[in-house]
Formats: sequence, C-alpha cells, structure tokens
Amino acid sequence: MKKLLLSIPIYLIFIFGLQAQNIQIVNASFEEWEDVSVGEDEPVKWSTIKTSDNPTINAVAPVNWAKCDTAHTGNYSIRLSNLITLIGAVATGGITTGRFHTTFNPVEGYVYSDFSDDQWNMPFTGKPDSIAMWIKYYPVDNDTLQAKFLLHRDSCTIGILPEYQDNVVGWAKVVLTGEHDEWTRVAASFEYYSNESPEYLIAMLTAGAGLDAIGGSVALYDDVEIIYGDASVAGNSVLPLNVFYSQGTLFFRDMPKEFKGSQVKLIDLMGKTVLTKDIEGDRVSVQGLINGIYIAAVTTDEGRYTTKLYIK
Repeated sequence: MKKLLLSIPIYLIFIFGLQAQNIQIVNASFEEWEDVSVGEDEPVKWSTIKTSDNPTINAVAPVNWAKCDTAHTGNYSIRLSNLITLIGAVATGGITTGRFHTTFNPVEGYVYSDFSDDQWNMPFTGKPDSIAMWIKYYPVDNDTLQAKFLLHRDSCTIGILPEYQDNVVGWAKVVLTGEHDEWTRVAASFEYYSNESPEYLIAMLTAGAGLDAIGGSVALYDDVEIIYGDASVAGNSVLPLNVFYSQGTLFFRDMPKEFKGSQVKLIDLMGKTVLTKDIEGDRVSVQGLINGIYIAAVTTDEGRYTTKLYIK
C-alpha cells in the first residue's frame, strides 16, 4: 500500500507534465464565433481592431475580417482583408488572442495581453518547438502575409516595447509571399530568449506586411497548431552568451570551441533577423546597426546561446 501511495504523486506529475506539453491555442480552428455588436461576429477568444482599447477608433474602424465557410477542416476558417479607408490609409486585416491598442497614428499601435478581461489574454505555460497553420493567400503586388506568436511573462506587447523586453520568453514569426490558392501548411520555430516558463501567449495573424500592407490583399487562416516534441528540447535549450558590443564590433568572452565555424545572429524587437555573420575569431564586425535592443544568438550542436544586447 505504501508503494502504491508513493507512486500516485509521481503518476500525477507525469500526467500534468504531459498536459503542459499539449497546451493549444483556444479556438485555433475558428469554429466558435460570438456576437460582439460591431457588425460582424468575432471568433471566440480572438479580437479585432473593432474591439480595441480605443472606443473612438472602434467606431470608425472598418470590418476587415469575416467568418469564411471555405475551411481546411471543420466548417469555418477566418478571412482577413486589407481595406483602404476613406482617408486613403490601409487597415491591415488582423486578429489577435490579445487586444489591439489603437491610435490615429498607426506607428503607435500594438497588440498586448490585456488583464482587465479574460477575453483579451490567453494563459499559456507550454514551451513548444514550433507553430504551424494552414493558409490561403491572395496578395496584391508584393504584399506579405505575417503571423506572429509571442510567449511572455507579466505584461508584454507585439511590437515589443522596450520596457517589456525582459518579459519575452519565446517568439515565432511566419512570413509568406506569393499567391497560395490551395490550402498550404506553413510553420515556424520558436526562438527562446529565456529559461523562464511563459505565462501568456499573444498570437497575431494578418493579411499584409504591417504598416506597409497593400489594400486588397486577402488571407485565410485555419487549424493553427502548437507543435511539441522531445527532439525540440535540445534545439530550444538556452545557454548564456558572453558577448559585448563596442564601436561596431561584437567581442566574445570565454568563447566555447564549438562557436568557431558557427554563425551569430542579431534579432530585433520585432523578431526580424537583421544580421547574420560567420564566427572566425573572438570578434565580429557589426557596423551600421541602428541603436536599440537586440537578441544575440549562436546555435551549435551543444545548444542555443543567447543574450540581450544593447547597441548605442
């Protein structure tokens, strides 16, 4: 009997561990919709520009999403459209598991986890390997579909405001160009910047290239899936990177032997890789970077080394 009682906590830990590694985004297949009194239903646990935190903007914002009965599986997908407004600006079709912060200056907009109401944040404690989804895309000219996924602790935003950078745990971004008239699976790996466990996930799906989106582009999304796996543990392990910046050069301290022949990448606050350089010695030239906060990352067979880097 004692052996049986002792085995119960171990069994529960095992079961809870499995559950933690199978957390998915709620309503990721867009089968459930609700009336939010803005002229078009929203998917449950997702929100749009019409339910942003600015009632004045909400009143004049266009409806740039729709329930679509062309689905990869099930009955529905979501259709996002870039619309040209009355003043000639492009309202990028977008939807998020967080909440939109909007102003009349698009540069000041972002999405964030709003803790004032459960409908505008998504608790998430898993550390997945990657994210996958099924899309159809009909871009105008060279427009670009973008989907972003941020794992974070405490408060955080997409685009990532500098004061919240320390709360970023992981980041994944899908960028897709060209027309895709058939359902196409796309995926992206999570980049991990911290060994901390996340508390929330912000997903943001769009039909265009952010502030550069082109009016008329249309994207369909369905079956967004979080991917886990034992093979991802080594690839996502985070080790400290001992590097500092001075006058256009990165200097490595106590550099592991496996760094030579590898590459160092600098990733900006939007998740964009702005520089990739081969590592030949203990220093790398990085001339021409804009002042700001970056993630420096080196991936080797031993794991992934990262650190936050200030360039000024």
